[in-house]
Amino acid sequence: MPHGNFCPKHGYYPAGSAEKCPECEPAMPVDAPCAKCTTAHVEFGWGAKPISEQFPVLSGEIAGHLDADNTAIIRCHVRGLLTDSQRDAALKKLTKRVEREILSALNPIRT
Repeated sequence: MPHGNFCPKHGYYPAGSAEKCPECEPAMPVDAPCAKCTTAHVEFGWGAKPISEQFPVLSGEIAGHLDADNTAIIRCHVRGLLTDSQRDAALKKLTKRVEREILSALNPIRT
């Protein structure tokens, strides 16, 4: 996994190189969405928008799988099958998976 800052639209860029995504609007803070991005982070949980709406760059099939994983994690937690820490660990892994899928969609040659 590359190290540095992450823009959902443009991928990783080196840490410390800029406080903003070099391909986004000038002076954009890293944690704020750029004009081309829909969100600066992944939202999970029962009230979150579907992954396909959060990241339209992903194919419907991939977004559907990620949404199903999110639903399964939340459902298992609500039913008492996962502890809070297990849920948090699972969502952290799912977040990394979403990042990899976005990078794959944006840079198909690199995969």
